[in-house]
Amino acid sequence: MTREPVKDVVPPPPVRDDPPRPPVVAEESEAEALAGIRDAINGAASTLSGGNTSVAASLLGGAVQEQWIALMKEGRVSMSPSGSPDVQRQGSRASATFAADVNVRSPFGANRRRSARFSADLQRSGGAWRVVSLRPIGGLELK
Repeated sequence: MTREPVKDVVPPPPVRDDPPRPPVVAEESEAEALAGIRDAINGAASTLSGGNTSVAASLLGGAVQEQWIALMKEGRVSMSPSGSPDVQRQGSRASATFAADVNVRSPFGANRRRSARFSADLQRSGGAWRVVSLRPIGGLELK
């Protein structure tokens, strides 16, 4: 048995050996960064107004930390940022200063609202901004 040659067979194209391309990273616009930073600050304020004292202890710095944690354990402190933060961004890191209203409820139920300024250090990871530290600027009396 003899084999006849196969006719009209086109050989496959050669395998291309292109160098790997770096991943396409969309640059975050200034407005997107500011919105993400504002969301991160609001999330940190929510954490400081809640009951998770271990996260709050890792966020808070300064002389107010112990008082704040004690008030958190009793459910007597809350914070809400007001206005727009002043942001300085350096790539995936940022620092922001912002005003906030701090509400402290006394053991007898009276509320005392204080205006305060805070400084936050932020980091961008996984496509979102997060607050890594938070400190009051100047004195903040919580009692």
